[in-house]
Amino acid sequence: MGVPWTSGRLLRQRPRVPGACARVSILSAAVLALAGAAAQAVGPWSSPATIDRAGKWLVAVSCPSVTRCVAIESAGPSGGTREITFNASTLRASAPRTVFPRAHYARFSLACPAANRCVLVAEGGRGVTFDPGSGRVIAGGQITYPYPCDQPTCADAPVGDTLAALACPSVHRCTAVAGDGVVATFNPAAPGGAKRTTVDPNGAFIAVACPSPHQCTALEGAAALTFNPSSPSNMASTVLEPDRGDLFSIACPSLTQCTALTDSGDAITFNPAPTGSTQRVTIDASPPGIALLTGIACPSTQRCVAVDNQGRALVGDPQSTAPWTVQQVTHGQALTAVSCSPTARCIAVDNVGEAFRDHATKATRSGVRHTA
Repeated sequence: MGVPWTSGRLLRQRPRVPGACARVSILSAAVLALAGAAAQAVGPWSSPATIDRAGKWLVAVSCPSVTRCVAIESAGPSGGTREITFNASTLRASAPRTVFPRAHYARFSLACPAANRCVLVAEGGRGVTFDPGSGRVIAGGQITYPYPCDQPTCADAPVGDTLAALACPSVHRCTAVAGDGVVATFNPAAPGGAKRTTVDPNGAFIAVACPSPHQCTALEGAAALTFNPSSPSNMASTVLEPDRGDLFSIACPSLTQCTALTDSGDAITFNPAPTGSTQRVTIDASPPGIALLTGIACPSTQRCVAVDNQGRALVGDPQSTAPWTVQQVTHGQALTAVSCSPTARCIAVDNVGEAFRDHATKATRSGVRHTA
């Protein structure tokens, strides 16, 4: 998630939510070089492949199959948001295709439940379903409305920070969470028919992961809330980060295991059941203000990959207390998102239109788990 900057380098801008400000960190080239030099190891990642020749900030990525990934580029000054479909093995990309024609939104969330179906939602509450193979838009509609109004007439009102994150565990169901405490569940074939439930009028959801159509876990401040999208008002809350800042990204490779990232560089792995266990590991011990984690994907219950704004991937076993391996993927650029295919091959994208492939090919039974 993020937006492009020309002077200085935006290293992460999380979606703004009511009562909270998005954190934007801009560091000088000298600080970037210092952080890059501090990396512990050069990991098994490919050389950069330019998938967006415009060199724009890639704000999201999802890899629904072993051969296909889809990235979203930030909107240009003239509006319009484009998707870029590329091969997960060769990193060869098709020409960008517009899916939001005149959209000026800065923040998006992407989920691709199948190789021929992707869903993209924007901060203004609008969603669109498209076929990444052809670029054809299948359906679109208003999923939520700028707060505090929940009526169609509000769609043209000044944009409030509504939709924050999206997860699509099947081709028939997606669940989005909003910065005003709303959960919206819909069929990707008809995004405008979303069932909206305000579960916490004072809440500020920031991320969501759904390991099945019947279970999702959303992050709100320092807590994780687990619910059935069919009845989201019945939430089980687990406080994960009481003293060290906020949670902001989550991946759930199974019904009984999720891993969330924190502002302080920790990965917290937990069982989302009300009485489940919790384990914390500091995966990024960089001094405050230098490195910021930007996303996580967990292709299996024993492997997660997080990325940061210093061009690094942090790879580890979330079930272990062992330190995660730090791999320098690129120097001088920020990694903005990561996704892993069903074979556990992971793809990271950066802020200048590049993609990187790791060389892990061990199959897993957990399926696709992408960054939230």
